[in-house]
Amino acid sequence: MTGNASITLPIHRAEVDGVTLPFGAMLSAVRPGADGLLLALAAQVEQVDPWPTITAPTA
Repeated sequence: MTGNASITLPIHRAEVDGVTLPFGAMLSAVRPGADGLLLALAAQVEQVDPWPTITAPTA
């Protein structure tokens, strides 16, 4: 809506009422042209807590 760059990141999983659900964060740039900054931030988050290493819920 604003035209600013945005990115969503899967962060973790949480149990809510007995159901395991994924949750994430959405980040948006304040100034135009900050796409690179958002991608760099996403890469840093991925290095600290990579999504694929978080195990999927079991049935």
